[in-house]
Parts: sequence; structure tokens; C-alpha cells
Amino acid sequence: MKRTAMIFRVVRLLLGALLCGSLTACQSEQDKLYDELVNSAKQNSQPESVLSSQTESSAISQAGEGKQLSGELWISLPAKENAIESWASKFRERHPDVKISFEYVVPNPSEGYPGDYMEQYTSKTVTALAGGEAPDIVNLAFVSFYKYAKTGLFEDLYELMEKDAGFNKEDYYTNIFEVMEDTEGHLYAMVPFFRFHFFILNDYMLYEMKTDVDEEFGGSVGYQDLIDLFWRGRASGAISEDAYFAPNFSKFFFEGLVIPQFLNEKTGEARFDTPEFIEYLEQTDALPFENTLTQGSTYTYNWPMFSPTDYFCQLMTVSLQLLGQVDGGQMAGCSEPVFYKGVNGDAPFTTATMLAIPKGPNAELAWEFLKFMIEEKEFPEEIDMYNSSDLQDYLMPYGHAMPVNKNNCKKLITSIYGSDSLAEKFCTYNETLNARASSSSEIMENLKDIFISYYDNHLISAEECAKQLQERAWIYLNE
Repeated sequence: MKRTAMIFRVVRLLLGALLCGSLTACQSEQDKLYDELVNSAKQNSQPESVLSSQTESSAISQAGEGKQLSGELWISLPAKENAIESWASKFRERHPDVKISFEYVVPNPSEGYPGDYMEQYTSKTVTALAGGEAPDIVNLAFVSFYKYAKTGLFEDLYELMEKDAGFNKEDYYTNIFEVMEDTEGHLYAMVPFFRFHFFILNDYMLYEMKTDVDEEFGGSVGYQDLIDLFWRGRASGAISEDAYFAPNFSKFFFEGLVIPQFLNEKTGEARFDTPEFIEYLEQTDALPFENTLTQGSTYTYNWPMFSPTDYFCQLMTVSLQLLGQVDGGQMAGCSEPVFYKGVNGDAPFTTATMLAIPKGPNAELAWEFLKFMIEEKEFPEEIDMYNSSDLQDYLMPYGHAMPVNKNNCKKLITSIYGSDSLAEKFCTYNETLNARASSSSEIMENLKDIFISYYDNHLISAEECAKQLQERAWIYLNE
């Protein structure tokens, strides 16, 4: 009975995800969809694609030899991820008797992503969970993770860590683990690597404004600081009337950093109907951007090329290749990097990889794979990030991001840049990260049409936008 109740809870969660954006759907259609999902949940699910050829060389060597494992692993991802496939190849080299198969909604990301690919992945994953035929490892980075964690169908990774005598939690950025905990202190998903955001400001404009950002803000800024600084420059004439706030972005520029401060998916609380959020809507709507929300935004890892009159700033996402510039390397027209500071002093990180293990007979083998991905490795003394082999062997397995293992992070940065001090600087900063940037794609897709009505079409006021967001978010969070 308990298992049956849990299955129907998961199906209800899926219904909420699919129907939250269509609240006017008739009851008969909802009943039909519900019946289809329940019937689908009873059918067996099988992986559609099997891992075939992978890189044969194991460039990253493990710090210690482990036991030989055997069995089969089934990993389900929204889209093909080279980093995870790279680890699968290395894991198979270490354990030849383990077969690993992958299932994707988007097997070839280079050919583009279907508009509903996340909905497809969510539907497929939750239906499999409900039917007791879930993959051994799933990526929950794009769904409302905490909501699905409440189903009780996932392994608590803390329990697996405690049972593993060879695993030392203190070797990792435990602050990242803590951010990912649910309200009861359980850890249901692993973040094997992560990034953080920073801003580059137009140094030509700052010079005309006679503004030293580091001196005025201490090296980190909030969204209000940047907005105020822009309008100060416009008022003084240092920023021209036809200058945009940022290139290739819409009025969702701060969305990933600010929305989580008003939408707490962990506690299931939303604060959209507050004066603070209404003011945020009004202020961001007044900023000049090239793109509409419908057109979208483009995050970049490339350093901006500012002119004195084009753009005020750029939002960047750190990668291992950029650490030298983040440490103070500058291009003409670019300020020193400025880190983001949340309303409550939060220092957020971002990740597109949150790997969870559904409960089942294969949980132990799935844990061995996750542990293999994150445990300490040995690296060569020098890594050339301009060498394609080194990129593939040492940076790509970590998604060109920060490894969650402290020693891996330090050794990797030192090998790339030959600088212990640079490694120490960023490893220390990583320990200050205490929040997750961006809300799940699942819930933001459910809210997007309301934002479009406000930002793009101006069909509703900021107050009405906030009211609708609050109502929609409440329905979603309480489904």
C-alpha cells in the first residue's frame, strides 16, 4: 500500500508539471492524461541507446586502486553529456565487467534541442520512477529537484557515504553538499562539478564616471548596485542614450541570480507578491536590452569586446580556462571581474549536473560510479589548456568547471596555471559558495508566459505580474 501511494504521488507530481501552465484544461482531459500515465507507469522501460565507442585512454589516474566491480548501469540524461560519458569510459576501463548504457532525449545536441525536450525528459523519468523501472542514475538539474526528492524514491547519498569506509566527506566542498540538502538534511543529488557567475563592466564608461568598482563595492555587487550604477552613468553622460545594458541578453539578465531569492524550491515558498520583487520587475523593465524575453539570452564564456558606447556590462560564467583572466587579466575596455553578491550576501554557484540514484537493487553500483567521478585523482605536473588532448583528458571530464573534490580542484588549477597561489585563491572562494543560482527549468517554463506578458508585451502591470507569478508558483509548489 505504501509503495502504491508513493507511485500515485509521483504521477500527481508529473501532472502538476505538465498542467501547471494550462490551468484551464478540462477535467476529462486531465483524467485521460492521468489514466495514460498510470498505465504507462506499469510498463517496462528500457534504455534506447547503448554506450558504444568511448575514448580508450584513461588519462586521469586514480589515487588508489579499488575492488573490481561487475554488473550493468543505466544512466538517463536530458541530452548527451561528454563529461559523464568520459567518466563512463574511464569507469569501464577500471571495471571491464561493468556495462554502461545511456538514454537521451537529445542524443545529438549539435543538431539543436526540441522546445519541449525537458518536458519529455521529466515525463519519461517520473513515469519510470512511478513504475519502479527507473534508470540507475538520472540528472535532476532541470526539474524541481526538491519536489521530487520528497517522494522518497531516491537514495540519500549521505547514507551511502557513511556506509562507505573509504569515503571521507571532508575531502569535498561540503558547502556545496549542504546547499543541495533538503529541509531535513538529506542529500539526494550529487553535484560533481560547478561554476559561479561574475560580471565584466565597460571600463571606458567607468573611467568617464570616475568610478572604481572595487573601491566602491569591495569587489562584489548586487543587482541593485549594477542598476544604480548604470543610471548614474546615464545621468552623467558617461553612458550614451543608445547604449544597452548588456549584449545578447533580454530583461531576464538577472533571472538566474535573483529569482531564487524570491522562489525557494527547497522550502516550497514564493515571495513574488512582495514590494521588493515588484520593484525588481519595474527596475529591470526600464533597462535597455537588445533581445526580448521571447528571443532569449546567450550566456558566454568569451571575454567581451566593449567599445566606449555599446554595452555597460556582461554576465560571465567561470570556467577553468578563464581563471587567469578572472584573477586580474584584462582586455581593453574590460574591468576587473566583479563577483555577484546576493540580497542576503549569498554567493551562488550554478550547475547543469545533479545526479541522483533512484532506490533499487543497483544503487550500490550506481554509487560506485558517482564516487569514481568525484574521488581524488592524479594529474600531470603541467596541463596545456590549448592542447586538444589535454582539454579532452583533464578539463572535459569536469565540464571545464570546478571539481567538487577539493584536492582535484587545487591540483587541476595548479597544473594548468603553474600557480599554487591562484589555486589557493579560487579553492578558498569556492568554500564561500552558499546558494544555488537559477531556479529549475521546469518551474521557470511554467512561469515564462507571465514574464512575457509583462516584459515583452506590457499587457499587465508589475503588480499584476507579481500576483500571477505568486499564484502560479503556489499551485506548482503545492501540487
